[in-house]
Amino acid sequence: FGELIASGEKPIVWSLDEKLRMVPRPIEKVFPSGVKEVFRVRLASGRTVEASANHPFLTLDGWIPLGELLPGARVVAAFHHIAAHELAEIDDAIHCDLLFCGQDAEAKETVAELGRSLGLRAIDAGGLSNAGPLEGITAVLATINRRYKLKNSGITITGL
Repeated sequence: FGELIASGEKPIVWSLDEKLRMVPRPIEKVFPSGVKEVFRVRLASGRTVEASANHPFLTLDGWIPLGELLPGARVVAAFHHIAAHELAEIDDAIHCDLLFCGQDAEAKETVAELGRSLGLRAIDAGGLSNAGPLEGITAVLATINRRYKLKNSGITITGL
């Protein structure tokens, strides 16, 4: 990378855009950080990424360094659009559907079972590429709650 710093060159790398899609982009910053071991990571999508342990990856819990991710971790995005206080009050019924998405069928079924145990209708919303839009529903529901002085607006899918 020393040559990149000296040359000012900005090679194209894969990056996430604001909609969490992988897109080619020029490197924005290059800085010396010493010699580090490089790891090869295969994503559920089949893509391979080579990065050092301190390289951040965007997860559902925010940006996490590669070295802190567990090998073989199975990820399902769920419960983002259900208010935390509703999940905490398990004696009261939750009046909405549980939308979830992920790549791993077994992990998705585990989440669906958890949702059903809470009295929710579990609806598979596809692969992890839908995690960003699914999480975006939370902001819409928060706006509705503020505007109409609610604390538990939710999503129900019709026609199923």
